[in-house]
Amino acid sequence: MSSRAKERLIALAIFVAGSTLLLPGAEGLNLLRQGDEVMHIATVRESLDAGSILMPQLTQQPNSYKPPLLFWMGMLGESLFGRSLLADRSVVALLGAGTAVFLFLIARLHALSLARSLLTTAAFLVSLAAFKFGRLLMMDLPMAFFLTAVAYSFVRHWRIQKGMAFMALAGFLTGIAFLYKGPLFHVYAALLFLSQAGMRLWSPGALNNTPRMREMLLSFLKDGIVFSLASFIVPLIWVVALAANGHTGTLWFFFVVENAGKFAADNQPMMRIFGGWLLYLLPFTLPVLWIAGRSFLHPVRGPAAYTARVFFVAAILITLLHLLPDRKDPYYVVPVLPLVFVAVGLSFRKEDRIAGWLLFVQSAVLALLLSIALFLFASTYLAVLLSLLLLAGVCAGWMAASSGLSDWKWGGMHLLAPAVIMLVMQFGLLPAVTRPILPAEQASLLKGQGVCLVSRNWWDVFELQLLIPNSDIAHASIEERIHCADGERAVVVLQEDVSAPAGYARLAEWSHWSIRPIDFPGFSSLRSSVSSPDWRLPFEGRSVLYAPVKEASQ
Repeated sequence: MSSRAKERLIALAIFVAGSTLLLPGAEGLNLLRQGDEVMHIATVRESLDAGSILMPQLTQQPNSYKPPLLFWMGMLGESLFGRSLLADRSVVALLGAGTAVFLFLIARLHALSLARSLLTTAAFLVSLAAFKFGRLLMMDLPMAFFLTAVAYSFVRHWRIQKGMAFMALAGFLTGIAFLYKGPLFHVYAALLFLSQAGMRLWSPGALNNTPRMREMLLSFLKDGIVFSLASFIVPLIWVVALAANGHTGTLWFFFVVENAGKFAADNQPMMRIFGGWLLYLLPFTLPVLWIAGRSFLHPVRGPAAYTARVFFVAAILITLLHLLPDRKDPYYVVPVLPLVFVAVGLSFRKEDRIAGWLLFVQSAVLALLLSIALFLFASTYLAVLLSLLLLAGVCAGWMAASSGLSDWKWGGMHLLAPAVIMLVMQFGLLPAVTRPILPAEQASLLKGQGVCLVSRNWWDVFELQLLIPNSDIAHASIEERIHCADGERAVVVLQEDVSAPAGYARLAEWSHWSIRPIDFPGFSSLRSSVSSPDWRLPFEGRSVLYAPVKEASQ
């Protein structure tokens, strides 16, 4: 078998392994959730029911906040596999596995050993970013897939530089990804392109050689023109299709109003963006930041170090970009995060013992915290069993950090603890701590019934629809009269202090994890209550079910 055929077979195996890792758990709600996802799922289902495919809709209005590709992915899943959460999220999980394939291909383009390439790929697959967003109908991991594919196309063009096929492919992929987030993805790809151009032009060979500088500028200009023209093909088709179908108002809202709104909201702290790096690089945050920072202290030598520096610079520029708008959500860093993983793989040297010890220390701390959480929320038997598994992973990490082993053994032992940590969190801890806003007993009572939901936000209806999908749910704000309490519908008051409507009696009350922003207690009050059973109060919400008096008395 030729080396190229062998690499294709390995790439296929990576895709299968990644899909096998990310698909389990996507069928339920025992996940690290993201608030916007319920609206994405609601858009998919309402659009399919209404036959509104070109322009997805929500609450019988065009969903102008986002282009349609994410919703089309959900529609494709439901068309193939039926209506379920797994169907909605399946394409995202497959794109997460595809991202890992492109990371492997980039690593192999730079002659990274098979062991290092696979370990780099595996590290991304067990990161918090992949574990969380690979199981949600969110656009962040699909954008990561396309940005990684664009980066692969750029690298192929930089390394081969024969013709413009890969530059045109990068532009076409950018145009497709436009349908996730609009012009923002063009900015991502442009920053990646400019990072490479800046690195080349800043080199001594260009700065000290004027003819060479002119030649490089002309080459970048040609590349940029081809890339730009290819990148506008898909957006132009989409704009023309919407305009031809009378959706010009939607285009105005999307291109102007929605984007301008990002600069008109309350200005959020910039640390939220930096916090995204600390959070979504887990369980590799400390070694990744160490390797990335240290790489800037050394001169660039060789293609691998050059590509790594380009990816690091692009990640910094994209991070700085997200500091400009007022809204600064931590997960905005997810699209560029795979490039940081492969850049670390290209930069890392096994002789860097500090990185190994940082990974060991971080794994030990995370394993300890996870074990404590297991003893608090899971059964004692399960907590003991999983804690022993975590301990075995940490011990393997210690052995790898303190001994010289081959790449396969060294990398595998280092990766064992982070992988076990993420698997235990997803399949051991999250099912134990999940407390839905509507318990199973109440959901069975309300199945197929009319429900009046009283809550602060109208989109809470979509969260309830995930639990009782066949019920007719109306919404009433806490700031107005409960107009849907008509004596026929049951009333669910979600985490608010609202008295029973006239003609209703309390039927049930329950607690669940808060769906509102949490006001964390100060240090003094936290210290005094840490041993008290009330420590959960800031994280809890209480909800009430009211039934018409004639039903409650039965």
